[in-house]
Amino acid sequence: MRFGPGGIPLSCKGRTLKDGVYDTFQLGLNAMEFQMVRMNIVERDVKEKEIGVLPKEVEGEIIVEVYRKRKKGKGYERVSLEEPLRRGDMVATLVSNVARDHHELADIARLAEELDVQLSVHAPYYMELLSPSKEARERSLFYLRCTAEIAKALHAKVITTHIGFYGPNRENAVNDLVETLRPFVEWMIEERIGAKLGLETSGKQEIFGTVEEVAEAARQLKNTIPVLNFPHIHAREGGTLISVEAYGDLFSRIRRAQQNNFYGHFSGVEHSGGNEKRYTPIKKGDQNFKFERLAEFLLEHPYNITLISSSPLLEHDAVYMRVIYERLGARKVARIIREEIKKAEEEKKKEKEQKKEKEKERAEKKKKDTKKKENKSGGSGKGSIGGKEKKEKKSEKRSEKKGGGKKKNKKKKGG
Repeated sequence: MRFGPGGIPLSCKGRTLKDGVYDTFQLGLNAMEFQMVRMNIVERDVKEKEIGVLPKEVEGEIIVEVYRKRKKGKGYERVSLEEPLRRGDMVATLVSNVARDHHELADIARLAEELDVQLSVHAPYYMELLSPSKEARERSLFYLRCTAEIAKALHAKVITTHIGFYGPNRENAVNDLVETLRPFVEWMIEERIGAKLGLETSGKQEIFGTVEEVAEAARQLKNTIPVLNFPHIHAREGGTLISVEAYGDLFSRIRRAQQNNFYGHFSGVEHSGGNEKRYTPIKKGDQNFKFERLAEFLLEHPYNITLISSSPLLEHDAVYMRVIYERLGARKVARIIREEIKKAEEEKKKEKEQKKEKEKERAEKKKKDTKKKENKSGGSGKGSIGGKEKKEKKSEKRSEKKGGGKKKNKKKKGG
């Protein structure tokens, strides 16, 4: 179970990604989502001193794409960042103050691994992956590729993206999305980008992203997972996530696309008519939408899940979620211990009663056996006494006879 903020902590004095990772660790959190809300990309020609250098080795800039002139025909084609730069190449660089270059991104990745802070990256918010305009779709895919390169450098686990408004054919939206994203997912695999693509549930009816839609799209695409934005789901479904049972139903609906590893966002939310109005701190917004219910469900179902705070209070509510989860967990453990103690006492009492009953049975048996012996010994005793008496009488008679004989002899002698 991991908790973290959706962005650099608000309390972080430095505003670089490295500062954010360290502050996240100091707060006792173990996850952080780097949010590329807007993407400022600048294209330029390769400099003479950069020829023969790997794009990732260029200092002071984050090169996210390289374009090379086609051998046949006009225009440029995209090449891997693993190939050295050539004369005539063009590069796209990310202008950002979160990191200076790929060297610093690698340092951040090492720091995060040392501190056990799991990183993920959120693509730019405004995406048009279902737009009827090919140009709009290509621009969104470009943003995803740039985000994926940053995710690769950071050793991020998930690349979260919104999908955007439904296209003209809403009923076929899932198939259209899969067709648009499949080449991108295959490119991720070819480039050995370890992160999974995360399709986020949406909080508005006109934007792609019901639970069933993202689950089905993720099921059809390799290396892709649903991202469970709980306040979005709660808002879109009219305020359904109010009980432990409701979360059980939600996870059973999503399990087709995922096994036991989940990634999600949590915050408070205000909503109306099946649409999210705004994020709020967890304790604000819809008072029926409580983190405790989700925590109780997760304590009963120990999935491997990362929860990112999308609350306006960001790291404060990330810590709040961790504290609530740990507190409920401690209560559960205490309850289990009490139940085990009670069970042990009951078993001991039962065992004692059984022992007492056995002792009683043995005592009664012994008493009966003793009585039987007495009865047997009593009968044989009378017989022996009678025999003894007869013997004594016979002995007495013999003595008397002998005594009488002696008297007669005395008389004879006397006469």
